[in-house]
Amino acid sequence: MNHWNREKVVELLEQSGRIAMEYKTKMAPEMKSDNSIVTQADKAIERFLDEAFTDEANNVYVIGEESLDSCSLNKALSNTAFIIDPIDGTAVYAAGLPMWGISIGYAVKGKFTESAIYLPETEELMITESGKTYLRCGNGNDFVELKPFRKSYMEAGAVYVTQTLAKRGLFSGAELLHSIGSCVYPGVYLAKQLYQAGVYFAKIWDVAGLLPALKNLGFHSVSEDGSDLMSLEISPEIYNMESSSKKFLSMKTLHVISSTEEICKQIAAKISFPDHP
Repeated sequence: MNHWNREKVVELLEQSGRIAMEYKTKMAPEMKSDNSIVTQADKAIERFLDEAFTDEANNVYVIGEESLDSCSLNKALSNTAFIIDPIDGTAVYAAGLPMWGISIGYAVKGKFTESAIYLPETEELMITESGKTYLRCGNGNDFVELKPFRKSYMEAGAVYVTQTLAKRGLFSGAELLHSIGSCVYPGVYLAKQLYQAGVYFAKIWDVAGLLPALKNLGFHSVSEDGSDLMSLEISPEIYNMESSSKKFLSMKTLHVISSTEEICKQIAAKISFPDHP
């Protein structure tokens, strides 16, 4: 597929969801070298989407978590790339919990332009098209266009936090912190205005499905080093691009995202690490 086709992407996500739900009843999780979990569903969905999207004759490539070793990364980022996470929240999925999703990002010449997230267990699907973000709640329902908004800061408001902060950091505020082991699941709920902010320190495929969708809704980002996650650039300023690094394609620092810069700064000011992440 050599361009972003909203109807086709929806169809592929729904089929991927069916694959995931089928494997969920008979999975045998494996441990990878980085101590993260991979399941048969991760591998099966990535193969399925790789076959659907890859079109080397038209310079279209796939960047996937489970097939990175075989990816032509330089070609992908110089041309057109689908960045996929077959199961975002694999540990959550393997534990039998519902807070996981399937993520697809679309980048042209090293910049995200479109994205989609499907949450099979809650039947929520968020997708972009031409600068707009749409949400469908329930497979039988129509898509509704989400509009940009500015959420007011609440000291006790809900904030999604990355596992890095939950395990290694400190937070000095009264906000309700929620860490669930998935990036895209809270991405949908940021768009639905239920979280007032999200704190992310993740790999590129973890956020590929949510960044364009939130950008369309007017979201901002704040980071310690001044890099702007919401620029949608896939660049060395934001991600570790050294292929020999254990943190290859990970964010270089923690990013706070929200509908206003004020909220981003309020949340960022309350985060600290005894050891820098």
